[in-house]
Amino acid sequence: MAATIHIQNVHGGAGGTGGDGGQRGGSGGVGQGNTFYTDQMHVENMYGSSGHTDLIPWSWYAPNALFDADAATGGPARRACTENTRVGLISRLKQWACDTSNSLPIFWLSGMAGTGKSTVAYTLCRHWDAERRLGASFFCSRNDEKARSRKFIIPTIVRQLLHTHKPFTHSLRDVPIDIVIPASARHVNELLVQPWLRSMASHSAEEPPMMVIIDALDEIEGDDQGPHLIKQLIQAVSMSEPRLLGIKFFVTSRPHPRLVQECESIDKKAVYHMEEIDMKEAAEDVRRFVDAELPELPEERRQGIVTNSAGLFIYAATISRYVCPQTSAVKPSRIQQVKRLNRLEENSLGSVAPDGTPQLLGLLYEAIISDVLHNVGQEVETSKRVLYAAVTTRRSLTVLDLAPLIFDADDEVDEIAVRNSLSLFHAVLYVSPRDQCIYTFHKSFTDFVLDPRHSPDLATAATSYFRDRTQDCVHIMNKSLRFNICNLPSSFLLNEDDKGLADRTKTNISPELRYACQHWAAHLTSVRHDHQGDVQLSALLLDFYRLKVLFWMETMNLLKLDCRLAIHLARTWALRLQVQNAELNEYTAAGQRLWASFVRGDASLSTPHLYVSSLATELALTSAVTLANWRRHFPGLPSIKCKGISLQRMLMRIEVHSNGVNCMAFSPDDTLVVSGSKDKTVRIWDATTGTEVTKMESHSDSVSSVAFSPDGARIVSGSKDKTVRIWDVRTGAEVTKMVGHSDWVSSVAFSPDGTRVVSGSDDRTVRIWDATTGTEVTKMKGRSGWVSSVAFSPDGTHVMSASNDRTVRIWDAMTGAEVTKMRSGWVNSVAFSPDGTRVVSGSTDKTVRIWDATTGAEMTKMEGHSDWVSSVAFSPDGMHVVSGSKDKTVRIWDTRTGAEITKMEGHSRRVNSVAFLSDGARVVSGSDDQTVLIWDATTDAEVTPMEGHSGHVTSVAFSPDGARIVSASCDRTVRIWDATTGTEVTRMKGPGWYLVNSVAFSPNGTRVVSGLDDSTLRIWDAKTGAEVTNIKGHSHYVNSVAFSPDGACVVSGSHDKTVRIWDATTGIEVTKMEGHSNSISCVAFSPDGTRIVSSSHDKTVRIWDARIGAEMTKMVGHSDCVNSVAFSPDGARIVSGSEDRTVRIWDVTTGTEVTRMKGHSWHRVNSVAFSPDGTRVAGSSARTVRIWEAKTGAEMTEMEGHSDWVSSVAFSPDGARVVSGSADKTVWIWDATKGIEVTKMEGHSNSISCVAFSPNGARVVSSSHDKTVRIWDARIGAEMTKMVGHSDCVNSVAFSPDGARVVSGSDDWTVRIWDAMTGTEVTRMEGHSWYRVNSVAFSPDGTRVAGSSAKTVRIWEAKTGAEMTKIEGNSGWINSVAFSPDSARVVSGSDDRTVRIWDAMTGAEVTKMEGHSGRIRSVVFSPEGTRVVSDSDDNTVRIWDARTGAEITKMEGHSKFVSSVAFSPDSMHVVSGLDDKTVRIFQLSHFWIFPDGWVVRRGQPHIRLLWYPPELQHTICPPPSLRLISKMRQTRLEFHARTLGTDWQRIYHPPRPTSSLEC
Repeated sequence: MAATIHIQNVHGGAGGTGGDGGQRGGSGGVGQGNTFYTDQMHVENMYGSSGHTDLIPWSWYAPNALFDADAATGGPARRACTENTRVGLISRLKQWACDTSNSLPIFWLSGMAGTGKSTVAYTLCRHWDAERRLGASFFCSRNDEKARSRKFIIPTIVRQLLHTHKPFTHSLRDVPIDIVIPASARHVNELLVQPWLRSMASHSAEEPPMMVIIDALDEIEGDDQGPHLIKQLIQAVSMSEPRLLGIKFFVTSRPHPRLVQECESIDKKAVYHMEEIDMKEAAEDVRRFVDAELPELPEERRQGIVTNSAGLFIYAATISRYVCPQTSAVKPSRIQQVKRLNRLEENSLGSVAPDGTPQLLGLLYEAIISDVLHNVGQEVETSKRVLYAAVTTRRSLTVLDLAPLIFDADDEVDEIAVRNSLSLFHAVLYVSPRDQCIYTFHKSFTDFVLDPRHSPDLATAATSYFRDRTQDCVHIMNKSLRFNICNLPSSFLLNEDDKGLADRTKTNISPELRYACQHWAAHLTSVRHDHQGDVQLSALLLDFYRLKVLFWMETMNLLKLDCRLAIHLARTWALRLQVQNAELNEYTAAGQRLWASFVRGDASLSTPHLYVSSLATELALTSAVTLANWRRHFPGLPSIKCKGISLQRMLMRIEVHSNGVNCMAFSPDDTLVVSGSKDKTVRIWDATTGTEVTKMESHSDSVSSVAFSPDGARIVSGSKDKTVRIWDVRTGAEVTKMVGHSDWVSSVAFSPDGTRVVSGSDDRTVRIWDATTGTEVTKMKGRSGWVSSVAFSPDGTHVMSASNDRTVRIWDAMTGAEVTKMRSGWVNSVAFSPDGTRVVSGSTDKTVRIWDATTGAEMTKMEGHSDWVSSVAFSPDGMHVVSGSKDKTVRIWDTRTGAEITKMEGHSRRVNSVAFLSDGARVVSGSDDQTVLIWDATTDAEVTPMEGHSGHVTSVAFSPDGARIVSASCDRTVRIWDATTGTEVTRMKGPGWYLVNSVAFSPNGTRVVSGLDDSTLRIWDAKTGAEVTNIKGHSHYVNSVAFSPDGACVVSGSHDKTVRIWDATTGIEVTKMEGHSNSISCVAFSPDGTRIVSSSHDKTVRIWDARIGAEMTKMVGHSDCVNSVAFSPDGARIVSGSEDRTVRIWDVTTGTEVTRMKGHSWHRVNSVAFSPDGTRVAGSSARTVRIWEAKTGAEMTEMEGHSDWVSSVAFSPDGARVVSGSADKTVWIWDATKGIEVTKMEGHSNSISCVAFSPNGARVVSSSHDKTVRIWDARIGAEMTKMVGHSDCVNSVAFSPDGARVVSGSDDWTVRIWDAMTGTEVTRMEGHSWYRVNSVAFSPDGTRVAGSSAKTVRIWEAKTGAEMTKIEGNSGWINSVAFSPDSARVVSGSDDRTVRIWDAMTGAEVTKMEGHSGRIRSVVFSPEGTRVVSDSDDNTVRIWDARTGAEITKMEGHSKFVSSVAFSPDSMHVVSGLDDKTVRIFQLSHFWIFPDGWVVRRGQPHIRLLWYPPELQHTICPPPSLRLISKMRQTRLEFHARTLGTDWQRIYHPPRPTSSLEC
């Protein structure tokens, strides 16, 4: 029977997206593939053959430690021995390497600094590599973070051995890599020695062994790590049974005491001290080297160097580099070389230092430093700082990195000066051609500079350089930064509108402070970690982050500088502390989110909104117990209260692709992101700043998959153009193109060693390619469907593929033979856990599932997505899973419990690909919305729970004291809520499976009555939720119940069409009322208990005498079923809610409608109630409960009176009146506040088409289908002037700005101007051939007239009638036109459902507004010209931003189409005329929400109250709603005038001074 597989990691590329019927998306990179389909997997016989192997994860590999790491760039820092030098030593080592006797297989080469140990090691590496006997090499170096760390040494060696010795691969498979790798103490024995022993059966005792070289053990970080490693190696080898064969270890180090002690057990024949070399032989070796390097020097001078070197190669090499620089473009002449040598020889040579280091080397270094610093004059400080930085930085620095860290605040950064300083230090420092970073040639130079015994001043200055610079910067910022540093006058202003800001910025932000703000983080990230220093520096950083970091962000924004890189560097430094500081991590994470939120929208255009908007939002979305200092010092921020909204974790939005993003992946070091798009491009982005680094454009179709190579130097991409391409990351150049697939390539991935690429295609094949030549290596066929995903196995011997033929197959990567086939279900994405024991899958069934990778059993199921899951990935620690979905969200899950931890919203279309960064702190996602987003994945902020019913809310009521609300729902529960907080207080579960239809409090608040579907009423104890009374008698559902004011009786309304009164104690029926013709939906007692109101599905509201049951009043007006009614506390009004989506207030005495409220869009209103004080109304719709302000409502007034549809409306100039024209042939003037008729004008013999007030409000002009234009006295309604001349219907009229003229447009194709006093025609404008004129308007300055006809708008000169501009562009008839207040623009509304703004002079289209689903009938600018209002056949009125074209407000509730709209002069109201014969006035919200994120004061778009993330704007509860109780996500905003605008500084409370120093 075949063996069951053990899968560790899968290296997969990121997949593309697919259409219906087969998702081809998903995610890739290390540990994930893209489209797999699986229910349960049972995999067998994966390891069917052996071959090229690689089981050690790339993250544990140190590529720069290999002997030839720099060879690819042609400039290695390491050099081989000069020919004919060290001949005896090298010969001895070669003989030892071939010895297969029983001697210990470890050779130790010891020597002082500069004696040539590394050169010998490098020479042997080249020799054994040429003989194919080099198993592995590791050159320890303090210059590289991995090369100086012990934990990478054995994994890197083992990874190399896997390539060179195949049997070793098979024996390593039994090792639990995921357990052993993190424990470096177990590496030698369990990763290396024991697996090698198990592989020896295939090795002949006579065969020469493989060689492993470890150079410079003394350069391993940590004083005891080098000795501990050699001790473990000696013990493991010496104690091995049987004897270790086939491998030998050559190690080098300085003779440090601990290393000498540990190596004493090595056979003396396998130990060599460089000092043992015969002095004559050593001198001869040095002579040969000097002759080769400095042939032009006179022989006696060369001999002097040989003599002075005393056999020390590093001495001779350093002098050689100094005398004849390797970097010099022109080789120095002989005379120049002699002069250089003379300067060095002026220093005398001394004896040996106490530590055994030759004093002559120290004197040489001292001489070089002295010569450099002596000759640079005024540049000496620059050169010193270059020296300090180069030898102490914890990270590799390029010249571009180093230059800003060298100069002071008042200096200009001089990159050339830095390069010049480096060139002076050419003998000891060099710039690597591999990464352009600065390194020392030899560790001994760093030791010299940092050793206080050689130069105390130099050592102290160098050791503390970056720490001191960091502390200096932070102290400067703590001293100089302050809140509102540039005295910004108002939070309403944009920075560009503050005219003196540039001068204040220059004055208030000193050069010293500017430097500190720009460079503190770069200094910080260069500081080496050590425990004592870390404690001090982290404490300083935490103190800075508790407050001053906010002022730093403010200052950086004023300087127009980005904080993202600095914040990232600081957070990364904090996360790498040996002892983690939880509070520091909390603040650095919050700072990163805060700045990301601030700069991704328009908030950063107004610096005060760093606090007013972004800080207020951050604090609202995080737990109240976090960020205590920020909360303490900013108590005056706007109130933002959120429910059900998770912390906004978006750190960056990359939005440059011109089409959807199919795939993306992080580079191995997390610094870059690569994305592939439908726009045919591959792009590389800086993962910190979001800036585009490289754009690659060779694919001719959509890019479906991308992946980085393991070393991060290359990218592979697959495309619908059927090709696979490899790109150079640094240059963006195409390196290799692989052609062979006959259909589009859906998935690509590098092999773990980066030498091969696997691809899957719609042509049903899987192919393996040589990553260097691009030639096809292996082709795997046999599928009956397209291949959606491919991935290499961890050891590189197999390839896994998934297909729409519902199978997952495993193939032999060498032969292409099928090894295993797994039948499976439909899954869109899979990924392996880091330890290889689990698999996560994302499916079209909207779930994320975790499976046991060995048995295929399901372990955890995660539900929450509302659409299919397209991509999944594990976090690096395996504790979390990230998923991306077609529901546009990214979610993070706990892998143990399956609980959703975080929901991230920000994409506007489906998410195709997700991945964690290697540190687990960030997540990246790519979407069809053309963006790549980077998210914060580390915070654990608590999401305010979403409270609410899980079914439709059927009834609500206030408690008598207004403190509680009771609600009933289709979820079969009755719940009591706190009216202030919205939290649930008590829950009463209904009996069995019957629905609860209605609830009400008793007058004293101690009981609750409910009506149920089982025809019963039940009374409950409000405190305990226990049932008190069960009342029976109705023959059908009980829809509504209420207590009488004294609590003695209960009234009920039922589906049986009756209203009944019951004794609340005994349950006996008292009275029965009949009269409704349909089901009773709601009943209520009047406050005095004498009357009962009922609502019914017969669309009526009725009032009954409670004593005798007689009907008193009937109210008609709703256009659909009335679901709920209630009396006001004074009994004078009734509120009703209807399926016509409106809430209405009625006068009890007259039965007339008083107020109408809207807001429950698309859902009927089920229940309404007055608050006890009569100031509020509660209404329920769908699953929400809303509370309204009873005084204003949303809709203030409804005017009824016309007997046919209203065709045109307009406000009077003072806003107090409204004029309307109707198809009933009349013109009416109304009181705009009361809604009552003021004047009625009759005279037209056909329908009215258009009306308008004169500029002074004294007259009204009207046009009619009777072919006339008439002017009326607006006060008495008398006709003043009648203009006759048009030969067909007149469609539009308008007064000139001075009121002296009237313009009209007609079906007779003409536009005419009339004298308003005499009625005579002044001008006639023709040009609209064959089409009627629908609309006309004067420009505000009275010089021009605009008219629309068919699909064109024409502008004429009003005086002459000459045509000035012709505007074309609409695809449908234009029904309305209007000028902007400044006469510069014209707005038009058309049958093509668009509103468009045009340039009135050129006719060019400026803005296009789309959203209406019916033709546009009327358009007009707001008085200030910033908005446009439009009405449509879709029964809505909409307000648009005239600049951007974005929709601001949508007013619904009209039962028929809207024919005309107008703004009031103060912009606070909109009037509309309808086909249902009514005129309505809308009061606009006291603030507007613009799509770009700004919340502004109504009518004053320049008054910017707050910037709120656009993706959360839909959660804002619109006024006049006071509270929303729902499972819907919600945000409530409250603004305080005393802390906004010119008083915005009051948001901040400074800390109390604790001393004379500023805190």
